[in-house]
Amino acid sequence: MRIAVIGAGPTGLAAAYALSGRGANVVVFESTSVSGGMARTVTVGEERIEAFYHHIFTSDEALVSLAEEIGLGDRLEWLPPRNALYSGERLYPFTTPGDLLRLGALPLMDRIRLGLFVLAARRVRSWEHLEERTAREWAVETGGKRVYETIWKPLLASKFDDYADQVGATWLWNKTKLRGSTRGKGQGREILGYFRGSFGVLYDTLTARIRAAGGEVRLNTPVLTIRSLSAIPQEEGTLLVRTPEGEEPFSKVLVTTAPAELARMAPQLPEEFREALTAIPHQANLCALLELSRPLSPYYWITVADEKFPFVALIEHTNLLPPARYGSSVVYLSRYLSPSAPLFRADDETVAAVFLDGLSRLARTVERTSPGRMRWEPSLLKRIRIFRADSAQHVATRGYGKRIPPHHTPIPNLYLNCMAQIYPEDRGQNYAIERGLRSPEILDFPGRSVP
Repeated sequence: MRIAVIGAGPTGLAAAYALSGRGANVVVFESTSVSGGMARTVTVGEERIEAFYHHIFTSDEALVSLAEEIGLGDRLEWLPPRNALYSGERLYPFTTPGDLLRLGALPLMDRIRLGLFVLAARRVRSWEHLEERTAREWAVETGGKRVYETIWKPLLASKFDDYADQVGATWLWNKTKLRGSTRGKGQGREILGYFRGSFGVLYDTLTARIRAAGGEVRLNTPVLTIRSLSAIPQEEGTLLVRTPEGEEPFSKVLVTTAPAELARMAPQLPEEFREALTAIPHQANLCALLELSRPLSPYYWITVADEKFPFVALIEHTNLLPPARYGSSVVYLSRYLSPSAPLFRADDETVAAVFLDGLSRLARTVERTSPGRMRWEPSLLKRIRIFRADSAQHVATRGYGKRIPPHHTPIPNLYLNCMAQIYPEDRGQNYAIERGLRSPEILDFPGRSVP
């Protein structure tokens, strides 16, 4: 059976690996020049690194199991980060439960309320009762208004922009629970995982396995249209996939891109179904990758809970991994925003100037209020690169569980398996891979596993 997989991100490659392992003849179509999706890599020094920051958690069992299955288990490194929170013009350590109790951005009683909020999130077993509530409503009720205004409001605004007040409580619950579940055994500290050589080694190996099984991964090959020639389920060659290279028949087609892309590619879909696909809002991501001549701070992850800055997170990758691997200190500055926002549409020079100005202002404020915790001067910058993703984060608004598009579309043998269907979990490599590996089940693929 010939199966087309649209998209060579984590879901698409995991799907093609699982399907080809069951004997399918798989062709992966990718519109860009690289595979990996938002986990794609670039080179810093002589080492590969993600264009967008990445790590995994100890709870990411699907990814860890896959790595072991394909012989990469020994490439995973587990490391304890040091994190911080910027709020109220000060930088606070924010790694251990004890740091929460010492968080000077909040009065003592509100620190206790924040701690109780985190504990309450971790104890939630059935999330359905959160479905019809917004993150704002739940956070204010559970942790208090001052905790919401100080911590959650600026983070939601920087992450979801105009949708901040519409984001569902389920999203905030899962985020809070996830960060609390990645502790080392017997430790209060968070433990994060990273591949020696970048996550690119995982996706390169999957690509090699797909090709070894007789499949193809075609880069620089955008899909223009998908059209059906038959309404008879399971009929061979009933779907035609058109690319700039021509049109080819497939028995089944699995789309792993954002839902709106499926609506664009498959004009034969019923209008009501297409409208439901395009109604799911997505946020874009702007990410600056900086190479510096020395470290910026002692922290791996700094959450910037202040809407005056153009980025929501400052991730100093080389405070988790050794800078010697890259010949530089590596820093990411990340911001989510609307794909139509002027800053997202601006050229790289403009975005770099905005981000560097924000970094300068942040460093000056930290030096004044928290001396010694961030040292910046423009001469430290060796290189800056700007990366964009226009469908980086679907927005799980209140009641999102009722609007998740199904895997089976109204066109026989055409399926959707993408990040916007991950729920109540948030999107991430682990869940993308988990969904991808389930693709034979989703496609009702009759094949069986082969060595």
